[in-house]
Amino acid sequence: MSLILLLALFSADPQNAPVARISFNHQIRPLLSDRCYTCHGPDERTRKGGLRLDDRESAIKSGAIVPG
Repeated sequence: MSLILLLALFSADPQNAPVARISFNHQIRPLLSDRCYTCHGPDERTRKGGLRLDDRESAIKSGAIVPG
């Protein structure tokens, strides 16, 4: 039985695995909200370095987020 399991593990090709689409609003924005928005969010008084991550277009324009 263990030989069959080993063969199955080694024959699986991760290159052929389906690629899940990443959603900015569902996966990225919550991470940024929890960890980054205090210093890089919508509040101008607490924003550091002018980097704004709460707005997708601003984050892409600054190079902080690269689509794809």
